[in-house]
This record gives sequence, structure tokens and C-alpha cells, in this order.
Amino acid sequence: MSSNEQAERLLKGSALEADSEGVPPESSMNKDSPIYEFEIEEPEYAGMEERSSDSGRPEFCMYQGHRVIIETKDISLSLKLKLQFLSCNIFLIVLGLNDQTLGAIMEYVLSDYKIDRIKVSYLFLTGTFGYVPASFLNHYLIYNFGLYKVYFAGELFLIIGCCLYGLKSPYPCLILGSLINGFGAGLSDCSVNIFVGNLKHSNQLLGIMHSSYGLGCLVSPALAIFLISKGFPWPHFYFLVAFVGLVNLVLVYLTFKNETQWKYKYVSELDRKASGDNGDETSAWETLHNRYVLFYSFALFMYIGSELSVGVWLFNYVFNIQHVTEKHSSFITSGYWACLTLGRFCLGFITGRFFEHFETRAIVLYCSLVAICCFGFWAFSYSIVVQTTCIFFMGFFVGPLFGTSVVIAIHTLPVRFATSGISLIAGLGGSGAAVVPPIMGFIAETFGNGHGEGLVYFPAVVLFTFTFAALLWISFYTVHRKTLEAQRRLGQ
Repeated sequence: MSSNEQAERLLKGSALEADSEGVPPESSMNKDSPIYEFEIEEPEYAGMEERSSDSGRPEFCMYQGHRVIIETKDISLSLKLKLQFLSCNIFLIVLGLNDQTLGAIMEYVLSDYKIDRIKVSYLFLTGTFGYVPASFLNHYLIYNFGLYKVYFAGELFLIIGCCLYGLKSPYPCLILGSLINGFGAGLSDCSVNIFVGNLKHSNQLLGIMHSSYGLGCLVSPALAIFLISKGFPWPHFYFLVAFVGLVNLVLVYLTFKNETQWKYKYVSELDRKASGDNGDETSAWETLHNRYVLFYSFALFMYIGSELSVGVWLFNYVFNIQHVTEKHSSFITSGYWACLTLGRFCLGFITGRFFEHFETRAIVLYCSLVAICCFGFWAFSYSIVVQTTCIFFMGFFVGPLFGTSVVIAIHTLPVRFATSGISLIAGLGGSGAAVVPPIMGFIAETFGNGHGEGLVYFPAVVLFTFTFAALLWISFYTVHRKTLEAQRRLGQ
């Protein structure tokens, strides 16, 4: 018997039982009421209950003495869910604007603060010390305070960090701002990936959502350079980012209030029972020792770090090494992010259409194509036209890797690791964005005669990091092919 049929029989039985106690049958109730009310008395009831209402109307239940609102996971049926998804997209736009702005205005930061690229790299690196702890704490915080409060707090931290940059604070305060930004980004990034990754059509939705990050990165270089050329002070660009974040903070407040800790605990219990996993919730420490969580984390670490390293240093490479004008350098950088955004959007739908339940095949294909494009970027360094073409195609195939990796992890990890695992995977993987770009900054200042001449090795570094990430996924697919093709969870 399917879970839908079990849920229907359970609800019908509950209705007959209620009628025998003098409660009017459903047909006599107000048909316009948007909420159905029932109470979970036995754990087995929760295991059979279908949480996503086919009508899109929320259902009300009591769990451990607290009210829980269960809403549809089908975005086509709910206006509220559309607004929640919009909020997730706005957050990724803010994150993209914030991450890419420093790379676009680096020459101004170097000049105004009288520092070198290594010290600028510390601003990226410091974000790791905020992002990684957030990823470890995320599961604990959601479990005890709810996804709404964690997401709200993360957005608030991000706004505060942007304001410290906008005030052109002393360099030590910029370090603090990066730390706060990293912590806020870690909280919110994990939250939105967990939320959207558990919706219906998650491949497509994650593709759209992560394309919003690319959109923020796309807009940032060209817009920042344009405004600065018109006399706009470069630090004030961060106030624009903070304003967009503030708008999203209001949207989070209005739409995510039902995402409480009680709902999270209730849904987690249902998922474990539905999969036959009767184990308790896992701790962050136990999750960290799961080899599959570690693999996904390291693979994303290499991918995200490489992706952002290209976005941060591409402008400096074509400007300082290939001697392209500042205007055209910003166009090339924006073009890379445009292709990445397009890839996330288009290939997310292609993955959902042709690789449903076989996403690992897709990621092996995409990683291989990325490695080929990186080879072209390195081999044809004497031609900026060929390099630009290669970097654009590379961005296109890089686009869907993050969202597809999250979907693979959700579908293949043991259910008890689903939320804590995704938190750590997104967090530890996301820390690559703060580790790999500073390595490129160190190479730029240390090799050659300094003053950024080491950027001549930028294509080789890009080739190495992306090829290594591709080999990781190819090896993983080869070793676990039978399990993945049988659509079974790893380790079971």
C-alpha cells in the first residue's frame, strides 16, 4: 500500500472516530477554512501522514504540546511558498553581491588602505572562521530554535558585516566584518539549502536558487565599476548590498514564522520513520565522522573555492597580466558569472528532466566538461579571445554543480544524516570560498617580482583545482556505481 493510500485511510478513520464523539463531520464544517486540524497521538500516525497537502492548504497538528503547521512542498500550489522561495533567491543575490564586490574594487582597497594582496586575502580567509562554525552549529540551532530564527539571524549578521565595510572602517574592523559576514552567510546558506532541497522539483528549484548567487556575482563587478566611475564612493556600494538584505529580512519575518523547532523535529521524525530508520538524531560530531559527508564536503570545498577564486581573480588576471582595459576586464568577469548563472538555470532543468535519480551521472559529465574548458584556458593563454571563450563555457558547466551535489547528498545519505549532513556539507564545502582565493592571492604576491605578477600562474591553478574536483567525482561514481544506480542510500 502506498503512503498516500495509508494517509487517506488514516485521515478517514480519524474523521469517523471524531464523528462518533459528537464532532460534526467534515462536510458540515466551514468549507472555506484553509486549515485542517488533527492531533498526532501515536508515532505510527506520523509515519503514515502525508505532509504535503495535494490542495496546497496547510494542515494543523499538535506535536509535544506545540502547534505545528504542515504546508505543501509543491511550489505551484502555494503563494506563500513562492514568496519563501523568492526570499531564498534574494539571499543568494545578496551573498553573490557581497562575495564578488571585494574582487571588483580590490585596486581601490589596495590604494586606500596601503596594503598588499596578501592582506586583502586575509579578508576572504577570515570569513572561513565565521562560516565553518556556523555550519557546525546549524543543525543544533535549527533543532533548538527553528529554521526561521536561524535564517533571520544569518541575514541580520550579513547586513551588519556589510555596514562595517560601508563605513570604510579601519582594516581590523574589516577583518571583523568578514568574520560576521562569514557567520551570517553560513547560517543562512545552510538554512536555504535545507529548505529548498526538501521541496518537490528540488533539482530545478536549486538550479534557479543558485543561479541567483551567480546573478549577484554577475551584477557586482560591472555595477560597482560603473558607479565608482560616476563618483560614487566605493565603500558605499556595500550599503546598497545591505539595503537589499534588509528588504529580504522583512520578507523572512513575514513568511518563515511557521518554520519552528517543533516543526523541524516533527518532520525529521516522520522522515526517519518513513525510511525505516529508527535511530536518534545525530550530533554534529557523529555526522562529521561519516565518510560520505566528508567526501561531499571536500568535493564541494574544491568546487566552490575554485569557482569563487576564478570570479575574484579573473578581473585582476586579465587586467594586470593580459593588459585588458578596466572596463573590458569587468565585462569579462561579468560574462563568466552570466554564463555560470545561465548554466545553473538551464542545466538544473536538464538534470531534473534527463537525470532524475541519477544525478551523479550528470555531475560526472559536467565536471569532465569543466576540466576540458580549464585545459583550454591554460593551453591558450596567448589568446585572450580563446581564453574568454573557454572561461565562459567553463562557467556554464560549473553552474549546476553545487545544487546537484546537494540533491545527491539528500538522496544518498542515510536519512538521520539528512539535515545535519547537509548543514556540514554546505558549511565545510562553502569554506572553500574563503580558503582557495587567498591561496591565489599568496601566489600572486609571492611568485614573480611581486605586485601581482604571480597571477601569470592563475590558469594553471584553475586547471589543477577543477581537474582535481572532477577526478574526485569520477572516482566516487566508479566505486559506488552499483549503489547509486540502484537508487539506494549509501551505507545501508
